[in-house]
Amino acid sequence: MTLFSFLLAGILSGTAVGITLKSLGSTGGTDILSVALRKLFSVRLGTTTLVFNCMVLLAGALFFPLEKAMYTLIYIYVSARILNLVISGLSQRKAVFIVSNSAEGISQKILENINRGVTVLNGKGAYSGRDEKVLYTVVNLRELSQVKQLVSPR
Repeated sequence: MTLFSFLLAGILSGTAVGITLKSLGSTGGTDILSVALRKLFSVRLGTTTLVFNCMVLLAGALFFPLEKAMYTLIYIYVSARILNLVISGLSQRKAVFIVSNSAEGISQKILENINRGVTVLNGKGAYSGRDEKVLYTVVNLRELSQVKQLVSPR
């Protein structure tokens, strides 16, 4: 048994389960509970699958050598990560709302530096009652850090 075989098994298993669940199917295992928890609490499928499988592994680790349990843990982790990747896709996006006194300057920076569109919304502070400009943009995870740098004071 090599580490590579466990990594490959995790990749193949995570991909297969991800495709099955994305197609509204089921493998008949802990994924049924994972889907139910996702609907109730918006928890990622791979995360709940990882937790359930680790609980089973803990119980089984009492009866098997530690080395096999560690290899199984690697398989379970890789499988859960790939499952999340297949379900959510490679290009995850984040919606960003920015409330600032410098809305015009920030929106120009986002347009010019990140090449993303920005929608300017009119908002009103619930506590202060002041009218505010709210910027709304959608970026990928790589661009999110760039937006944070543009917004945060230096």
